[in-house]
Amino acid sequence: MNENPYATPSAPVADVPSFHADARDLPWFAVSVSKFLVMSVCTMTAYHVYWFYKHWSLVKRREQANILPAARALFAVFSCYQLFKRIRDYDDQARIKERFAAGALATGWIITSLLRRLPDPYWWISMSGVIFVLPVQARVNALNAAADARHDPNGNYSAWNWVAIVLGGLLRLFALAGTFHPL
Repeated sequence: MNENPYATPSAPVADVPSFHADARDLPWFAVSVSKFLVMSVCTMTAYHVYWFYKHWSLVKRREQANILPAARALFAVFSCYQLFKRIRDYDDQARIKERFAAGALATGWIITSLLRRLPDPYWWISMSGVIFVLPVQARVNALNAAADARHDPNGNYSAWNWVAIVLGGLLRLFALAGTFHPL
């Protein structure tokens, strides 16, 4: 035994480069759960259309699928289960133990989204649909972190986010006032 166990390693040591360098290379659309919640509440769930669009765009690019992300986002009641299932089943190598019930979450989101057609004030129940998407976004964040621990989780608010929060928040307040105190 001629080797010194306390000697520095003689093999070259280098950092393993990250597979995903930026947000465009992440497997899923990065947004923090808290930002997703704020944007959903303030935009009266209009942010969901954008969220679905971003995810379907990444699916189209990654899988080279012949899909229309904008159509799938606009008609998300017909395609949300497929997206939730893709997210749930994505990348077994990530070794993420938490799994969510894609069918139950999609069903809950669809039902609450369709409640928008109820008369005043009951249509406000449809705004609770965000609670069915939060576990999906939490899984997305875990998958993105497994792909690249140094990725930007998109928790900061851009100028456009603030515009949507302020205008959407005001619209929400006016809608709430109009629902319970009609002129």
